[in-house]
Amino acid sequence: MTGGMFGFLFAGIWNCTYIWPIVIWLGAGAWLGLFGAGTSWVYIALETFGGMPAVIAIIATAAMVAYLALWPAIAGYLTVRFTPKQSVARVVAAAADGTVLTTEVAVAFDSLPKAVSDAAEKYFGSTKDLNASKEIEKGKAQYEVEGKKADKKVTLKLDDAGKILEEEKE
Repeated sequence: MTGGMFGFLFAGIWNCTYIWPIVIWLGAGAWLGLFGAGTSWVYIALETFGGMPAVIAIIATAAMVAYLALWPAIAGYLTVRFTPKQSVARVVAAAADGTVLTTEVAVAFDSLPKAVSDAAEKYFGSTKDLNASKEIEKGKAQYEVEGKKADKKVTLKLDDAGKILEEEKE
């Protein structure tokens, strides 16, 4: 669930102009889940080893998680408040908040733009055994095509027009 919250958080930070309550609640919710899932040991330490009554240990643990989640929520608010909508500054500021900057999903080769599939076919010699993915980076779509050329694994990164941006050979 927390991973999904980070996606919504980044989308909220990237697209909104000044909707601070949404960003604060998304940020706080994502980080409450993240910190809350990893802090059971604090309760155990307070209650078992510290001798603290269970109710007070629960309250203390919850207060610590809320305090920790407050900082990313404030960072989300400041990001939305002081950076232009869909700007590089907002991406960098969101990265400091721990959100995902790029998303990459596998796609069927035949669903690639014609220019991309043509460039990949020309490079590899055929479309047999090619794997493709679409990546959104800094608001721009790029495509990765993996295949074999001369018995070596090659990954190409292409733009929408089919221009090879990067070539990685293994």
